[in-house]
Amino acid sequence: MKHKLLFLLLLLACSMAWAEHGFLSTIPIIHPLYGQLYQYEPKGVYPLPDGSMYVLGTAGWFDDINGIPWSYGAVVTLLDPNGNLVWHRYPIQFGSECEVTFVDLDDSNSIHYIINFNGLYYVANTDSTGVSIVGSQHRIRNEPLKISRTRRLSNGDIILAGQISNWYALLARLEASGDSISISTYPPDPTPNNGSSTIVDFLIDNEGNLVNLCRLHSQIPATIVKTDSFGSIISRTDYQDTAIINGIAKRFIGETLSGSYEVLILSSPAASPLTWAIVQYLNDEFLWNGFIDNLPINTIKCATICGNNHFYLGSSSSGTAIVKTSISGEIVWTWSQNINWSLPSYGGDNLVLHGDKVFAVGGDYYNLKAVKLLPNGQVELDDETHSPVVNALTAYPNPMKDRLTIRTQSSIVKNASLDIYNTRGQKIRSILMKTSATEWDGKDSSGRSCSNGVYILKDLSSNTSKYITKIK
Repeated sequence: MKHKLLFLLLLLACSMAWAEHGFLSTIPIIHPLYGQLYQYEPKGVYPLPDGSMYVLGTAGWFDDINGIPWSYGAVVTLLDPNGNLVWHRYPIQFGSECEVTFVDLDDSNSIHYIINFNGLYYVANTDSTGVSIVGSQHRIRNEPLKISRTRRLSNGDIILAGQISNWYALLARLEASGDSISISTYPPDPTPNNGSSTIVDFLIDNEGNLVNLCRLHSQIPATIVKTDSFGSIISRTDYQDTAIINGIAKRFIGETLSGSYEVLILSSPAASPLTWAIVQYLNDEFLWNGFIDNLPINTIKCATICGNNHFYLGSSSSGTAIVKTSISGEIVWTWSQNINWSLPSYGGDNLVLHGDKVFAVGGDYYNLKAVKLLPNGQVELDDETHSPVVNALTAYPNPMKDRLTIRTQSSIVKNASLDIYNTRGQKIRSILMKTSATEWDGKDSSGRSCSNGVYILKDLSSNTSKYITKIK
């Protein structure tokens, strides 16, 4: 009991210390069977209550075991509160590119998402130990499907928004399993003269209705189609303004303190560079806000709002930048890194706020980039804070059955002792690392086979740990 209490206090102290510091982390993305991934693109970051984070993304890898040139699939990553890699999971893979879209986090801290491949979609989830469950495949008609946003309703149903057949803006209500309940398209009979219609984003208002941000016509920068949760239209509001030329609605930034919804629009005047503008939607009306001036970002990829402040993530002339501005547009602070991150061209949740911290993720083809900024826009709070390194321990296969291979990086001191704990904080086994690789046979210090469940592998010399799942 004494050791259990000490272990829990140690975890609490570590989490409290981590919560006070920012981090900047670069994680090499390694596939446990096929080696290094490539073409890695994070789609979003989703913080947990303790400050750890899920990152959803996609990537390709060379599959020389199954004899095919390459595979592509969804990647789910868990980072600890200090930005270190806990695990990567690859719930499903295909022979070509796929999409992954966030649905929600449940009360048990499992992440739920939809994987879309060539019109087939799968509802999947991964829990905090890394165990993934992928449901059966579904299809909405026999046509191409593009998903821009999904959210779960309070009764468990899922709302899916995007585009189908390259012309129709699509709004679908699904059961939790993925079976479709209702399907709506806008406009009902699109033509090539109208251009490509799509829903780029949606919100759920206080009455449970959907506020859908759409592009329904090439000459209309933004349209709000307000519907009930089954897709029946309540109202439609088009936005047109001579100040916006060739405008393209990109995303809801968020809800202001006054209750209006802010919309980010990309404008492309013929005689000037691309220009970003913000308009507000309130009570079935669009209200002109203004252009975003003097922002040190050439291309905005993600934007969000909190109170009287805006936050932007994008590419600057010198690399990647995050900018905080007041609601009037004055720059409060700018964080930048002289590296161009890979960010979704269609927009994503790569920039989010968690409490008073700013989280952002990106990629550079082979690596995951992650940053947590403090309220003042700094990564480091004091001299003791440093940029963490990748978790030095790798263990596979995970989940394991009867044997686990454990490897370390060269920074680990030889003859270090690795301890294995159960979830009650009891140490069940110590392993001496005489070389850079060793094995655990799934047994405790008495030689008894450990039961199925989650175990914690810890190395005190490098202050690293990993969660291990043992299955039948």
